[in-house]
Amino acid sequence: MKNIFLLLCFIFLSCDNNSELNTSVVGKWDWTIQNLDAPPFSITPQTTGLQETLNFNTDGTYSVTINNKIANSGTYKKIVAKNLEGKNVSGILYSNTRVTDSIDYYTIVENSKKLIFSKGIIGLIGSGSREYIKK
Repeated sequence: MKNIFLLLCFIFLSCDNNSELNTSVVGKWDWTIQNLDAPPFSITPQTTGLQETLNFNTDGTYSVTINNKIANSGTYKKIVAKNLEGKNVSGILYSNTRVTDSIDYYTIVENSKKLIFSKGIIGLIGSGSREYIKK
């Protein structure tokens, strides 16, 4: 019951516009900031010394490059899920040699130039967010 209440408290983070569901994640995205919830603080490439790039290809493959070395790669599929309000939200279903069927929920804002991953988009709390800009 407590979890349901907490989830409902964060519904406002969910998508309110289905037009973003048609926005493509294909391309290269540079990590800019990660906001953490407990305790609240942020980390960036400048504070960590890590330059991270996500690359989503049109053939359904992806790679994560950190400081010019591939750290992770596999396949992805764009999905649509329902948040607690019943609205559609975008997600990516990842699979690689270590993990199968891992899901991240995202939104794309600022004229398709900013990609934000957050469990809050679906209605979950305590996860923070991770942001990227399109190269």
